[in-house]
Amino acid sequence: MSRPLYYLDWLLRRLERSIRLDHAQSTCHRKWSQFIRERDRFKCVICDGVGRVAAHHIVRKSLFPSARLLPGNGATLCAECHKESHEGFNGEPKSSLPIDAEGGEKLEGVAELFRIQASNFRSCYPDRPIYYHIDIGTLTSFGKMQGSSKLPVGEAIEIAWAIWDAPPEPLATAILSANFPTG
Repeated sequence: MSRPLYYLDWLLRRLERSIRLDHAQSTCHRKWSQFIRERDRFKCVICDGVGRVAAHHIVRKSLFPSARLLPGNGATLCAECHKESHEGFNGEPKSSLPIDAEGGEKLEGVAELFRIQASNFRSCYPDRPIYYHIDIGTLTSFGKMQGSSKLPVGEAIEIAWAIWDAPPEPLATAILSANFPTG
């Protein structure tokens, strides 16, 4: 059952107010979680499962602290899908290692969740991009991590999907150079 848009708008304003007033992280996180689960209609975005669902951070909040409370960095997952997303590694990433060197990021899963959320944005809330907001600084950080200095065009959630779905620029360049030598 979906709530009226004014209720989702109210939940989002409540979250934004807590962030602006610098409330405790636990308070802000609880409000973020409630918004994410309500927006996704208390259904797992992967399998449509209902019941025990959780608001999941698509990109790790310890890796991208700026994305911790952004609506675009959240997806509702059932207990099974949530467990699977954290399988293998759920610790603090070592920033000295390449991304996903410890098997915790599951980059394909991140790209897939951004794809699902971009689709949900277009099909459920096309006039409410704020429900899937990711700020330009965080998007720029995503792009830099992928070795790209230029962001694609589109709504924030679609840009995030495009960034995470693309191979890192140095890798793409190496593949092209190996297959299509110039000279």
